[in-house]
Amino acid sequence: MTSTNLPTNDRGHHPDSPSSLQSTAACAHFENLQRETAAAAAGTLQHHAAETRDLSQLDEQEQVDAVKRCLAIEDDLIGSLTAAGFDVEIIREEYLAVCADEKISAEDGKLWDGLTGGYPDTLLLARRSEGTLAVVLDWKFGQMLVTPTASNLQGMAYALAVLQTYTDVAEVMVQFYHPHIEQDKHQPEYSHTFSRDDMGAMELTIRRVVAQKRDAARDGWDSSIAPVPSTSLCVWCSKLGTCPAVQSLALTTHQKHEKLELPVEVSPQYLTDPTSMRKIYQVSKVLETFAKAVRDRIIDAVITEDVKVPGMTLVSKANRKVTSVRKVAQIATNSGLTQDEFESCVTVPITAVETAIKAKQPRGHGKTAVEEFRQMLEQSGAIVEGTPYSYLTESRKNRD
Repeated sequence: MTSTNLPTNDRGHHPDSPSSLQSTAACAHFENLQRETAAAAAGTLQHHAAETRDLSQLDEQEQVDAVKRCLAIEDDLIGSLTAAGFDVEIIREEYLAVCADEKISAEDGKLWDGLTGGYPDTLLLARRSEGTLAVVLDWKFGQMLVTPTASNLQGMAYALAVLQTYTDVAEVMVQFYHPHIEQDKHQPEYSHTFSRDDMGAMELTIRRVVAQKRDAARDGWDSSIAPVPSTSLCVWCSKLGTCPAVQSLALTTHQKHEKLELPVEVSPQYLTDPTSMRKIYQVSKVLETFAKAVRDRIIDAVITEDVKVPGMTLVSKANRKVTSVRKVAQIATNSGLTQDEFESCVTVPITAVETAIKAKQPRGHGKTAVEEFRQMLEQSGAIVEGTPYSYLTESRKNRD
């Protein structure tokens, strides 16, 4: 058994990377907002821990357990293949290109090999005299299930790239695994075996998706390919503020509201159908993000393009930031406030304090330190439980 680990720092992404194909298929105009989130950072950290098998870099026990589940699946597969007489080569984070002779230029000028190409987490090449088998393992550390593997374009691209790169491979099993969701049992729809007989259909499917994306990018909103709004996709699109499909949705909603005449009493039973509630709630989330994107776009145009918006005036303010609570308290008491009166005016961002405390701890001890901090605050009476509030969130097993 041999193992290959390739460096993954600063490697970038193919403009039409396998991980983007499912979103592109849903809407050819989709362009990722590249929003940095804590969840994305945690996912990257867990990927790196799984790749290097160094769990000391993880802060949360939940993350450690998730990576261990991934490694257990990998080890079990390697053990089974070895026991069956295969010589197993382990390749991690190797760039695999579909139609590698094609060259694609990225916005930064970098030239990429392939119609698409990416880095599956682990590729196992199992060889013996009867033939060679390949297994692609890709970990999904998010809180939502991806598209089942048989119709998952990322999995399809990985399989096609393996079949094109390694001509001795007859079949490729692609397995996605969601360690934070599939804790008890791996769901079978996230494993699928692709064969050489599938190659033509897979390439045609991928080419069609990429071609539609390029046509949409070339022609913009004038393209014959219409944008397709999606509640799970639009909020991550950088074109949300200018998308005509979402604008049409917003305009329709606006017109309906304009025509409404509210009665003196509004019955709480006005909306009773749970399915309608879900649809309206999803639309409201998209419109909320859309409204912010529109405001940001208009303000940017006023500031950077000297656009004059009739009836509106740009007002600029600077936030005042407290650099020393101690000094503010001293000056406030000198101005006549008692200590209790001053403290009643102050709101301490407890979450930010907890984040700072966690960052000061050795790896693996952050969560425990935060829990001890909370207990001491409660026991001392420094904080009291606030008024409960409720909100809705998507079920973690909803598929995109």
